[in-house]
Amino acid sequence: MVVPSGFGLEVDAQACAVATVRNGNRLQSRGTRGRRLELPDDHVTLLDGIPITTPARTWVDCAALVRWADVVAMGDALCRAGLASAQDLAAMTVWAKGRRGVRLARKALEILDSRAESPAESWVRAFLHIAGIAMPECNPTVTIGGNRFRLDMAWLRERVALEYDGVDFHGPDRHAYDQWRRRLLRDAGWVIIVVTKEDLSDFGRVVEKLDWLLRERAA
Repeated sequence: MVVPSGFGLEVDAQACAVATVRNGNRLQSRGTRGRRLELPDDHVTLLDGIPITTPARTWVDCAALVRWADVVAMGDALCRAGLASAQDLAAMTVWAKGRRGVRLARKALEILDSRAESPAESWVRAFLHIAGIAMPECNPTVTIGGNRFRLDMAWLRERVALEYDGVDFHGPDRHAYDQWRRRLLRDAGWVIIVVTKEDLSDFGRVVEKLDWLLRERAA
């Protein structure tokens, strides 16, 4: 499951929480937070013989610890990997009624998409949903002049695409290909909005541009 950047990675013993089952003795040790955990049998699975919480249970537990956009990214990743279905995650939110984070998990269920291929794509969709923008189709394929191109996200009827450029992922060859592909798409009447990591910290400008474009091209 996608772990949010920096989450739990700092060398900070206070970030460590250790849980025992509900009737067990709560761990008391310097630098840790002891908890008791309600853990039904069907919330446990085995990994290399070691008992761990199921993907769906882990997801709903994490919803109490991370921002909502990351809950979406985690859920997308689980569904894409086949570790849990949207139905599995929905059932877990029913069990978790009244628990911390469950409202964020239920809200995330509305837009989970197994076609999302990166955390950034999931974050962008989460921000769009909060802003009231209609959800795009994830990773659709379009044909331009006999060439088939896959877009990160697109509103097909309006011919508007939004693509995320990650510096770590796109090398020089991929950059040149993307420039060529986007030129062909624009020549065919598409509008391509390119989003970078920096845009995620001030997404309002992207939302304003998208909202205007979608309204104008739907008219």
